[in-house]
Amino acid sequence: AWPIVRRHVADAELIIAGPKRDPGTADRPGVSWLGPVDRDALVALYRSASVFVLPSLFEPWGHVLLEAMGNGLPCVGTAHCAMPEIIDDGLTGRLVRPGEAEPLAAALIELLSDPGKAAAMGQAAHAKVLRTHTWDDVIDRVARSLSGGSGSGGLPAGRKATFPSARFGASSPVIRP
Repeated sequence: AWPIVRRHVADAELIIAGPKRDPGTADRPGVSWLGPVDRDALVALYRSASVFVLPSLFEPWGHVLLEAMGNGLPCVGTAHCAMPEIIDDGLTGRLVRPGEAEPLAAALIELLSDPGKAAAMGQAAHAKVLRTHTWDDVIDRVARSLSGGSGSGGLPAGRKATFPSARFGASSPVIRP
């Protein structure tokens, strides 16, 4: 997909962080492989990015998508496993068919070519994380499940369980407003 993206957005850069082994980027224009990065570097990458892409063929739960969304990035992922539960296609990012280069490239070209649309999707993604993935939200869902759906979770009336951190994930990078 990347050569297609580069034909349409010549200055686009793909920065790959995380894998311990180089996924074969040495001869690809516009592609940089960083390998594992520390939290400070990861925060800097999120802040400098325009879009986050995870074209995984198998992703049982895309925590990294929520992390990117929490940092105000629109996400592009594949339309299977957990990704459709996380990415709202057309609102917080794009979902594409797994294993197909052309739809993946089209989604990236769309967002890289329209910074306003990418920013709006990133803002919607950030709002979704704040609305649905806070510790209070997790506690409420667990309490509903444990109580058979009533939501009380055995807590006295008017009480709400809380965690010390109100932001998404105690180990997540800084979430931008």
